Amino acid sequence: MYQSVISVCNEHVSVWEGIPGFVDAFTAFKNTYETVGVAAQQQASKTTGVAEIKYGKLNALVDSIIVVHGTLKLHGKMINDPALMARNKVSPSMLKALSMQQLLIHLDTLVVDITNFGSFLGVYGVDEASLEATLGTIDEARTVLNSPRKAVIERKFQTKLLDQYVKEMDELLKLSLDTLVRVHKKSNPAFFDLYWNARVIIDSGVKKSNTPKEPD
Repeated sequence: MYQSVISVCNEHVSVWEGIPGFVDAFTAFKNTYETVGVAAQQQASKTTGVAEIKYGKLNALVDSIIVVHGTLKLHGKMINDPALMARNKVSPSMLKALSMQQLLIHLDTLVVDITNFGSFLGVYGVDEASLEATLGTIDEARTVLNSPRKAVIERKFQTKLLDQYVKEMDELLKLSLDTLVRVHKKSNPAFFDLYWNARVIIDSGVKKSNTPKEPD
């Protein structure tokens, strides 16, 4: 584990603290490791809770628009408009069963009906303020319905970023720290052996013999 290398180096600061090249390499490695931790948390959080927010907003949306649908349907009957009646003959269960894309199309159609017939709904108890509130809820729902796709895209970006940080850590190990630790093979064998044991874990995770070989 990368943390094992950091722990070994931290426990033997006296060995390398006076060597500027070692200090720079270890500091860069440790900082990158901490950055990886932050990136991993961000990656995990991108899609966490998205579904809960989506369905919470969906319930609020259905509660808001079902009333408008009912009055539009009633108005369609009053003016003998079968198409208007058919478009607004919906139930909460039907709305919740729609796919994201289907629901977005449905909302677009509803907005058109509200624009065309909203001024006639006052006689059924749905005033202008109520319609404005419903339109606001629809706008919020559109944003939330698109949020899972955005979250997935952001998660992919964070994954690529995380991979890049891990690559940087591996390069710091193989090109800098490994070489710098070899300098202390004879003068500080305990530090050398502990470091190398930690490095073997990082290299492959495969079970090694009791005397691990130095990584390439």
